[in-house]
Amino acid sequence: MNANGAPLRVEHLSAYYGARRAVADVTMAFAPNAVTALMGPSGCGKTTILRCLNRIHEILPGAYARGGVLLHDEDVYASGMSVIELRRRVGMVFQRPNPFPTLSILGNATAGLSNVSATEKLEIAEKALRGAVLWEEVKDKLHKPATALSGGQQQRLCIARALAVEPEVLLMDEPTSSLDPISTLSIEELMTALADRYAIVVVTHNMQQAARVSDYSAFMLADEQGVGRLVEMDETTKIFTKPSDRRTEDYITGRFG
Repeated sequence: MNANGAPLRVEHLSAYYGARRAVADVTMAFAPNAVTALMGPSGCGKTTILRCLNRIHEILPGAYARGGVLLHDEDVYASGMSVIELRRRVGMVFQRPNPFPTLSILGNATAGLSNVSATEKLEIAEKALRGAVLWEEVKDKLHKPATALSGGQQQRLCIARALAVEPEVLLMDEPTSSLDPISTLSIEELMTALADRYAIVVVTHNMQQAARVSDYSAFMLADEQGVGRLVEMDETTKIFTKPSDRRTEDYITGRFG
């Protein structure tokens, strides 16, 4: 993916957990209105890269990053951009659904909002829940606990919560790993639909899922020292049919990993 026009990109990014370097010198760009899959074996740095994109990585004690993460050409580390603003513009959906247990469905959908009236909250919640293809299922029980929803519904509620603050990029860290096949299909269809409006970056261990939902794919691999490195990044069809690197072909065909 050419960096021109990419709403989000990383340049020579390295990430550390204390003295240990987990990811080294990664440069990649994420296309607008497209799904980009980060794939590779466990421990190759996929989730670390994802967490650096909205600075969640540094929440862990001793964790930090070096290099550039640029949101519309503004370096999110060097520019002084607040993490609150960054995480509003670059939303995150985690592996396991994590609705706030003490809040209702409506409360969860609007948890990221402030200084809006009750009427506005309801309007925004409806828009976000429709965006997450959940409105019709919950419109008559908005004040019920979010924990009463199924796992797949909870994950779509978490997506709605991210959409409510109108992000520019949506990050997803293995969003279907804890879901059943029917819920997984629902989330995959939702990702495809949301790509019409957002740049989406998804970490997945499931190569079939990457092939199904993504427009671009990046393959990462840890070196002999256990440091994650980008092997190649290209259109998903090319990655899966004619990769440039033999290691990518070996991984996709199951010869290792």
